[in-house]
Amino acid sequence: MSRTGNWILWMLFCLIAFVPVGSAQSTGAQLTGTIIDPTNAVVPGAEVTLNAVETGVTLKTISSPDGLYSFFNLTGGHFELSVTLKGFREFVQRGVRIGLNEKARIDVKLELGAETQQVEVTADASALNYETVEQSGNVPPETVSELPLIITSNSGGLRSAAQFISLLPGVVSQDGDALSARMNGAQKYAGDALLNGVALTNPSGGNGTYSAAFDFGQSPEMVSELKVITANYEPQYGSTGGAIIIMETKSGNNVFHGNAFWYHRND
Repeated sequence: MSRTGNWILWMLFCLIAFVPVGSAQSTGAQLTGTIIDPTNAVVPGAEVTLNAVETGVTLKTISSPDGLYSFFNLTGGHFELSVTLKGFREFVQRGVRIGLNEKARIDVKLELGAETQQVEVTADASALNYETVEQSGNVPPETVSELPLIITSNSGGLRSAAQFISLLPGVVSQDGDALSARMNGAQKYAGDALLNGVALTNPSGGNGTYSAAFDFGQSPEMVSELKVITANYEPQYGSTGGAIIIMETKSGNNVFHGNAFWYHRND
């Protein structure tokens, strides 16, 4: 092989060997449940439909032989759940709110009757986590958009939605600033921060709250929801030495919307 060919191979090797390795975790929510009949026997083969109210996206699945159904990798938001099967009334549950990275559960009990008849329920998903023993807290979109933002001198006047984590239980900050917050008794800056499932890591900066509030600060106009997992997190976060801050950016919906702000501070 010519000298030029050897040089090209060497350059390709360097490009492959020194590509930075990034980590990503699943931050999608999930909805599961069991479908039963009036005798409490499981119902297989039922068609389960989940409709996202804000975006109009529709997902469908069929209940398993054990009467189980599951939807994974959901974005946070409001949903409507419906279940249909020949010989049973259609079941519809509205007003379902599923948070970021939440593992929600809705069990369905079908009633005998014609398919044209409908049983409608207006209720939220169960707030209990049946799937894991993690300890966590959410800052929902309503809080992010309506509460005034805390801006301190420590943050350099940065408009960061991560400041809202100081509202959650298990998060302690003497001056109300996320930069100095300690979560679940851990050291400052301990843990990890994720944005849409991608770790926010600055080799020359800090970790945890520092990454979320300063190095990669996201304005409230960009962030839909925040979540902090303070203990008993899943194996996918096993390399984390403290709490996990999870943020998700806003997605489009069927309503035209936008934000504008003017931030002014005199010396």
